[in-house]
Amino acid sequence: MSKFDEAPVTSLTGSAKAQLFDSPWLSGDDLGGKTVIATIEGVHQRSISWKQGEAPEVSKSIKFVGKKKELKLNATTAKDVIAVLGDDMDGWLGQRVALSPVMQRMPNGNTKNSVMVSAAPAAGPAAQRVAAKVQPQGFDPAQDADLAGDQATPF
Repeated sequence: MSKFDEAPVTSLTGSAKAQLFDSPWLSGDDLGGKTVIATIEGVHQRSISWKQGEAPEVSKSIKFVGKKKELKLNATTAKDVIAVLGDDMDGWLGQRVALSPVMQRMPNGNTKNSVMVSAAPAAGPAAQRVAAKVQPQGFDPAQDADLAGDQATPF
């Protein structure tokens, strides 16, 4: 019997892209074909090295309450967020946005499923309580994620 035969078996279901090409960044594929309302927990800057020996790339991203994946802020996405929430990033904390999947043509002619950011509909009482609690310091999303009123989604 080989080690292969002894290895535990796990069945994979759902999106092949999500299962085979897991990424820390939110993509349109992660939204399950629907618009998702999410509350902004924070804005981060990360240094990421894609290949060993190369200089790291500095990326800015948005973290959402109760979500694992972050939305990488490329030029288009950043302009969308600024158009919806304004130029002051401190003012983004606790704000809700609508995240929608959209097919985008890349410069090389290929298409990819990206995320479009737009204004969210008016918040209900649960989401308003979360928005009031989101602060640059002292906010614990593990305790408050259940109040978010955000739609359940795997990202």
